[in-house]
Amino acid sequence: MDRQEARLLLERYLAGQCTPEEEERVKSWYQALEEEYAWGLDEAGRAARGEQLKAKIDASLGFQAREIPVVPVSRTRWLRIAAAAVLILTLGGGAWWLLHKKEVLPPSPLTAALVNDAAPGGNRAVLTLADGTHITLDSAQNGALAQQGGIKVMKVDSGQLAYEANALQARGATVQFNTLKTPRGGSYGVTLPDGTRVWLNAASSLKYPTAFTGNERKVILEGEAYFEVAGNAAQPFKVSVAAASADGVPMEVTVLGTRFNIMAYRDEKTINTTLIAGAVKVAQGNTERQLAPDQQAQVSATGEIAVRKDIHAADAAAWKNGLFHFQKADLPSVMRQIARWYDMDIIYEGQPDIRLSGMISRNINVSEVLKLLASNGAHFRIAGKKIVVL
Repeated sequence: MDRQEARLLLERYLAGQCTPEEEERVKSWYQALEEEYAWGLDEAGRAARGEQLKAKIDASLGFQAREIPVVPVSRTRWLRIAAAAVLILTLGGGAWWLLHKKEVLPPSPLTAALVNDAAPGGNRAVLTLADGTHITLDSAQNGALAQQGGIKVMKVDSGQLAYEANALQARGATVQFNTLKTPRGGSYGVTLPDGTRVWLNAASSLKYPTAFTGNERKVILEGEAYFEVAGNAAQPFKVSVAAASADGVPMEVTVLGTRFNIMAYRDEKTINTTLIAGAVKVAQGNTERQLAPDQQAQVSATGEIAVRKDIHAADAAAWKNGLFHFQKADLPSVMRQIARWYDMDIIYEGQPDIRLSGMISRNINVSEVLKLLASNGAHFRIAGKKIVVL
């Protein structure tokens, strides 16, 4: 197995998408790490073994690895952490940060500049029904939320919405449209009537019908979303992204059955469609591009489509798995992601000319994220709901 294959396997494992055979393979990696580094030792032993693991990462990557917290956690959590450690060992360079949920990080005092803190975002969204009714999902109880033309709207779990209808109801249902919208600092998932699963990132919205009829399935996206489309060759799935260009011509992505991510925030320079599995066609006006896995279509404000083939597609959906992922990103693009997730505004008093590569947990407070960025030459202070770049 080469590095790319190992990377994709671990991405599927962390997302809970592995087959039983693939899970056994990852577990065997974990067991090998456990045997070599003796994670079951006492605190002093764990620290010593942790230093050995970091040294091995250093030797593999040829750079000084950043601190990897070594703290007592359950065996199940170690399995996930070990899988991520194996992921690091498969990478071929760059400065990579690996953080976990805040409760497993060693405590560290806040600096004076970061005394005002902000907690990470969570499962927050508002559902707007066809009749204009607004349902705040983060405060709604699990269970049935509404009935629309024979289609039942269900909150099935924290952060997950679904639509239920039997085949007879679905055929005779009146098509109505719902809109799922996340605020800054929110994310949410929905299973559409055809079984397609969609995860919305912060500050995003998805408009969709309560039943798919006719010869296509079409939804409208603003912001960012990850799609796992249910296959149906007779009814292609289409995602329309409004105002993809300066003249207002929408961009459209056509698929049959596939996994992909679309990032279409209005404050970004390009709209990026990144294909993880399957095949999609990206169309902007009269221009079309076909994507293969591990390719990304970038649509500019002028409507031009550029296709990148030098990417790891799963990185584009790292946010869905609780990670910020930066690959030679400039500071403003990094700060836009942070602003959306922590619901904060960014003020620039200075703008360091730096590029950042790495992964940071989205489950830690903003002060911890800023401290990591500060170690790479950027400096900040927090003023209420604003992050000031110094």
